[in-house]
Order: sequence, then C-alpha cells, then structure tokens
Amino acid sequence: MTSFCFIANYHLTPLQLAVARRLERNGVRCSFVAVNAGLVRDIRAAGWGDEAILYLPFEPEADAPVFLDIPVAFNDLVLADRALRHLPERGLAYLYGAARALQAFFERRAVDVVFSEPTWAHERLAAALCAGTGRKFLVPFTIRYPSGRWGFFEGDDQAGLLPVAGIGTPDAATPENILNAGPPAYLTRNDQLLRNARKFSSRADRIRRFLTRERIDPQDPTHIQSRWHTLLVKGGEEFNRMRYRSVARTSVDAALLATPFVVYALHKQPESSIDVLGRYYEDQAALIRAIWRSLPPGWNLLVKEHTNAIGDRPRRFYRQLGHWPGLKLVEETTPMAPLLDHARAVFTVSGTVAYEAAMKGTAAFTFAPMFFNRFPRCRRVTIEDLREARDVAALIDALPPHDGDAATAALRAIAAHSFPGRFTDVVSDPTVLEEPNVRAITAGMHALIDHLTSSNIGNA
Repeated sequence: MTSFCFIANYHLTPLQLAVARRLERNGVRCSFVAVNAGLVRDIRAAGWGDEAILYLPFEPEADAPVFLDIPVAFNDLVLADRALRHLPERGLAYLYGAARALQAFFERRAVDVVFSEPTWAHERLAAALCAGTGRKFLVPFTIRYPSGRWGFFEGDDQAGLLPVAGIGTPDAATPENILNAGPPAYLTRNDQLLRNARKFSSRADRIRRFLTRERIDPQDPTHIQSRWHTLLVKGGEEFNRMRYRSVARTSVDAALLATPFVVYALHKQPESSIDVLGRYYEDQAALIRAIWRSLPPGWNLLVKEHTNAIGDRPRRFYRQLGHWPGLKLVEETTPMAPLLDHARAVFTVSGTVAYEAAMKGTAAFTFAPMFFNRFPRCRRVTIEDLREARDVAALIDALPPHDGDAATAALRAIAAHSFPGRFTDVVSDPTVLEEPNVRAITAGMHALIDHLTSSNIGNA
C-alpha cells in the first residue's frame, strides 16, 4: 500500500483533506503532520484518528539533545524561519525534538512520500529527513506558465520538477501565445487580495484580531512571537506603507527605455521565495549593489518594487539605493512588459519575471536555482560570477542568442511534467474545493503513484 503524508498548512489544509479523502477511498494510506491545535481538530473532524496524526506543538525541552541521526542544517532552518529566528536557542531545541518525532512517525506509518510547502522550519526539516532516509519530499505547486497547471517539485526548493508524465499536456503551447494571454491566474488573484487588504475594513479587522488574538495558538511554532513583537512588525509595516508615498521614484519614459539598462525585481520579504528558495541571497540591498557595481559605464539599473511588498521596507532602504548614480527606483505600477522588451537583462532571486523574460528572449539571471533555468537565456548566477565577469554585459554576451524553437522546447518540457488544476489555498482561490479541481488534483496524485511504481519507489 502506498503511504502518503501531508504536512498541514493553514488555508491549504482543506484542499489537502479533500484530496486525501479521495486517495484513501482508492487504497492510499494518508497521514498528517500539524503544528496548530486548530488544524489537528479539523483533521480529526475529517475522519482521521490520532494514530494517523502527528502533532508538533512548540514545547522545546531546555536540555534537548542534538539530533545527529541524519545530517540536517538546523541553523539554516532556524535562520530562514520568520518566527523561530527570533528565539534561536529554543527554536533549535524544538527542531531537535521535532526531528525525532517526525522520523519515528514516518517509520511507523511507512511513509513513502511527504507533501508540504517549504516555508516553515518544521516543513524543511521534514524535507531533510526524507532526503536522509530515501523518502520523497514533494511540493505540489503551480508551474506558473502555462496558467492553471501544477507539478511536483522535489525537495525544499524549485530547482526541478519530478519527471512524472503529465496529464493533458498543452503540446501547442508557445512562449508567444502564453505571454499574449496575460499574467497567470494566481497573480491576478493575488492582486485582488492585495487590493482587499488595503481597504479600511480589512485594516480594522487586522487591528481587532491583534487585540483579541483570536487566531493565535501560543503553542504553534509559527505563532510564537510576543504581542509586542507582533505590534512592532505589523505597526512598522503600516508606518512604512504610509512613508512609501514620499519615496522618490522614476517614471519610465522613452528616454529611459532608450538608455541601456538592466532590471532587478524586488521580492516581498519575509517570504519563502527569498528567505528559503533564495537563502544566502536574502540581502536584497547587497544584491542590488553587487549588480550596480558590475554595470558597464552609461548603463542604468532599474529597481522595481513588488506591489505586494509596499510596507515591508523602511524608507531608508530606498534612500540608500538612491545614493548610487544610475540606480533608479521606478514606479511599482510600471507594467513589466515594456521593461522586458527594452532591458538588456533581468535579475531576480527566484521571481517569475525571469521566466517571462526567458520566454521573450531577454537575458535573465536568477540567484536561486529555478526550474525555468532550463531556458537557454535564463541562467543561475552567483556573486562570484559577478566578481569574475568583466561586467554585466559580459554575462549577457556569454548566453546563447535567442532561439524561439529552443524556448518553446523548454516551455513544453516543463509543461510535460504538469497537471491541470489549482493546488493552492482556499483564501487565494475558494474554488479549489470544487469537485472538478479536487478530481484533477487526485488524478495527478495517481499519476505520481504510477511513476513511483514504475521506478520501483515506494510500496505501491
């Protein structure tokens, strides 16, 4: 019998439960790991007994022995976790105990595959344990393009998709028709959520929840910040959001587009796309300076803020960037398409903008290893690459010239290991629990089982 384990993740959990319920009817044993007491109650209410649930509350032992059974970069897990980093000693003790509990649970339940997001330390800990014991740790996630499709990413990054034969692969997909279709659906939904969050009623609701702490579980390791710390963070975001109005920004006009330039797309932070996928490159100010110092004479570096990130950074962050000639913060509402059409290159840590640039044929560089680095003109770079190259122009010249057929082949190679459906949370997309989507997601899970069986992995 194939044995799957889902790590419950707040608003994603309802979809996980709906899929697991279908899988169990088809003979797949499903288990759950949760760090939140409310989620444990939800899983029990959905029909799972305590033997199939591992609850990992934040109860670190003061003298917890170091976990040495399997090599795990515990310090990295703590530093990248937006909650545990504020209590590193207790965070390490918690993870040592969690490692033992997870390892025993996976063995007792004979788990073949763990499904999770790679955001929190306990999730990434599970990935490390799977890597050390021959289990699969997979992240079901959107492939971004073509829109409305998802795949299984291996490990706690997005360097590559598990090569499972996809379903309904869009063989006719080309970069041109995808780019002409507009942004992927998940970006449109995120923009709508952002607009809603800025409404007065939403801000008032956040203040009410802060005062009542109605959603706070004090034993949840993702909720361990004190009320004072939460006030400083959330209050600081509101203050930064107001102060952003006075930040000097540059309008993009024909003269600016005619001058050689490269683009750096800022990430929202904290966020797993930068703190986890881009770990060791999470200091975005340092990255921007590194790119700027590598510019040829007369080139500009245009920095574009993420619309979801306004409030994340204090005004001094932008003021310090403005110290460097040719480094310009452009209006965050500037459409990306004309920038990509005229840019010599795009830099990002792990952002979709590099995927879009690569489909257009614009040179694209990511600091994190990403699955769309398979495009010929999308390369992963490091600080050492910037140091060793003559300048940014030399990095661009080292890429092969744009080849539309090669870009199409790269796009279709990604799509070939994807499935129709939307594997996301119910807040971002309430329709994910509708029967057609749950059925489509479950079909992808069964395709995975077929792949594991043919590869002699697991117990299917």
